[in-house]
Amino acid sequence: MRPPRYWSNPPKSPGWQARALSPLAAIYAYGTRHRVKKSPGFTAHCPVICVGNLNAGGAGKTPTVIAL
Repeated sequence: MRPPRYWSNPPKSPGWQARALSPLAAIYAYGTRHRVKKSPGFTAHCPVICVGNLNAGGAGKTPTVIAL
């Protein structure tokens, strides 16, 4: 197996699809910023360790939690 070529050779400029979707991305970013800004904060009463990332599986989160 080989990694895709675009991993090591990114495009010089964004394609037309990315440019066409950029206004929607700006609206989504504004909505997310507004939602996060209005949510109440939370303060834990004990130390907290967060083990996670954007991968849904196979990243080693469960073994890490077991080791902790």
